[in-house]
Amino acid sequence: MRVLICADAFKDAADAPTVCRAIADGIRQVQPTAHLDICPLADGGEGTARILTNQLTARWVPVTSLDPLGRPITSGFGWLEDSRTAFLDMAETSGLQHLAPNERNPLYTSTFGTGQLLRAALDQSPQRIYLGIGGSATNDGGMGMAAALGYRFFVHNQPITMPTGRHLAQFTHVEDSERHPLLAKADIRVLCDVGNPLLGELGATRTYGPQKGASPDDISELEKGLHRLDTWWEEHFGRSLANIAGSGAAGGLGAGLMAFCGARLVSGAETIFDILDIRNRIRGKTLVISGEGHLDHQTLSGKLIGQLAQLTTKLEVPLVVLCGQQSLSYAALQQNGIQAAYTITPDGTPLPQALRNTPANLSRTAVMVSRHYLTE
Repeated sequence: MRVLICADAFKDAADAPTVCRAIADGIRQVQPTAHLDICPLADGGEGTARILTNQLTARWVPVTSLDPLGRPITSGFGWLEDSRTAFLDMAETSGLQHLAPNERNPLYTSTFGTGQLLRAALDQSPQRIYLGIGGSATNDGGMGMAAALGYRFFVHNQPITMPTGRHLAQFTHVEDSERHPLLAKADIRVLCDVGNPLLGELGATRTYGPQKGASPDDISELEKGLHRLDTWWEEHFGRSLANIAGSGAAGGLGAGLMAFCGARLVSGAETIFDILDIRNRIRGKTLVISGEGHLDHQTLSGKLIGQLAQLTTKLEVPLVVLCGQQSLSYAALQQNGIQAAYTITPDGTPLPQALRNTPANLSRTAVMVSRHYLTE
């Protein structure tokens, strides 16, 4: 029996390595001699850089940086010396996990720390940088990030030290003479699996602003500010980024990375599958087991498990998914290449208890899966 275990994190309950270990523990109870290939996955959100660093036995480089509110923290990035490749997460410095619920307000949060991470990676003279941008606490269009990389933003003659969302509507001019010298030739690939544009009803602010603490008035101000920043980009770089799919990711950081850094957006799931050679790791397996917190129609729209299902279907290896919740019909699962989905939480379990018991529930459910799919 050969099984690939490649699950994502269960948000607020267990990170991807913990999820994979719990599934493996359940399988071993039924099939102690099964060959288990354990490969935690992510699609560009929190934890992506550490997962890639661990899977590729790269080196973790600590960086002193600032969180979304400008408080000092220790963050870092992965560095693979042989290929001179860096793996970064914006969530390491600018993610929601750094803020208490009452601290969330994208008018006052900044991607400055993400720029500090990028600067530290650029100082290594990399051949390539992979940057995941999921899980942001920000809506500053990448202004904070750009400031940390040497762009200088001003309100009239007063420099803005750490631009935040509110400065989108305030800045009067920008200077780039001091930007990092390696930006011009940097190969920065942004891991992004959302298609939201920068502006409009499906844009950065209106789609994600409320979960970051923005009020209706804040949303109006931030939307106007991003429109103003995009107008500046069009005037100075020759193109608007407003309607590019993914430009609205991470509060407009997707657009900011393209404009200020010359980065390009790539599929997070597809790119990570290539880096970790997932296609070849699927070949010859008896079963692939994956998982995520909530299995729904978004899962099938370019997200990690949706992409994984396409691969397993092509390679004719069954895929089973474990999840905390799921809202897909059996027909939808079958049509999209998922053999079966198991909800791990017993009916009626209060949410705090369900979150706390996630590893145990994963192991218990993996026992059931093993008995169904892995017995001789």
